[in-house]
Amino acid sequence: MADVLYFTAGELAALTAQFVTSPAGQPIDVPDASVQVFGSGGSNVIGPVAMTQIVTGFYFYDWIIPNSLPEGAYTVRYTGTVLGVPTAATSSVQVFPPGTPSGLTMTPQQVALVAGLETYLGCMQAIPVVSELARRNVTMQEFQFTFPRWNLGNHTIFVNKEEVLTGFTMDFDNGRVRFDSPMIPSDIVRGTYTFRFFSTTDLLRFINDAINNLNAGPPLLSYTPETLPTQFFGVIMQGAAALAIQKLLMCWSIQQVRKIFGDDAPEVRSNWESLKKNYEEQWKDLRAQAKISRYPTPAAIVAPEYTLPGGRSRWFRYLFSSSIG
Repeated sequence: MADVLYFTAGELAALTAQFVTSPAGQPIDVPDASVQVFGSGGSNVIGPVAMTQIVTGFYFYDWIIPNSLPEGAYTVRYTGTVLGVPTAATSSVQVFPPGTPSGLTMTPQQVALVAGLETYLGCMQAIPVVSELARRNVTMQEFQFTFPRWNLGNHTIFVNKEEVLTGFTMDFDNGRVRFDSPMIPSDIVRGTYTFRFFSTTDLLRFINDAINNLNAGPPLLSYTPETLPTQFFGVIMQGAAALAIQKLLMCWSIQQVRKIFGDDAPEVRSNWESLKKNYEEQWKDLRAQAKISRYPTPAAIVAPEYTLPGGRSRWFRYLFSSSIG
């Protein structure tokens, strides 16, 4: 499933891209990361413009969507040079009229949270696939690979064991290659690439759920991704990472981990289960500490009161001062 982002005209939208090596899947900085937005019929809306680096290999661009931009689907094209090889990928965005709540528009703080979660998840967002045999369609021109959401990287396409660099276009969102002219029945197409198991929408859901878990229970906080204090970023990362691994383990109990990791699949799954348990324990402890820090604490004030002779005097009055803030 393609990672479609939803934006509203008149808002600030953040476009993100991550560059990695293939097949190792290590994040890598590129000197010319840029983005371009096209409308229907290939009309140029913005760019190409340079993207801003957040962490190694992770870039973003803040797009101020004009109020006058027509509603509809747009294409975003990301480009950059990975280890000397020019690479490009496209994704889809849907723009709604001004004032329409899209629910998935990314703010700069959400971009920072997503970039942090990408780091926590690590290789889950750069899973290597080596020399996979592609499935051809009836036209003999389009070939489909198993996994969508390819990373921007030095992926490799082979035709009959020979690497090809031109004569085709890649659909990174759906894991598909389309050749400029049809192949013949005896042609064999293979690909080496890395892919992201989770979409950006998935990561935002894990982050939102972790924040909602933090808010639940006394003293009933009301943080959102936009208002979350930076000192709680690490707390939320632990919870969001545990939720992500939980989904991955559930999905891969069906999708056959051996297809990717071969004989190492049982060990890989065991390692992720251990990592999930560690994240959950750390999340539990950190969440409890965050909750305690928001409760009011008592303070004793000595306040002598003078009475008539023979009377009794009270020497302590207990007041409470809030520590919230």
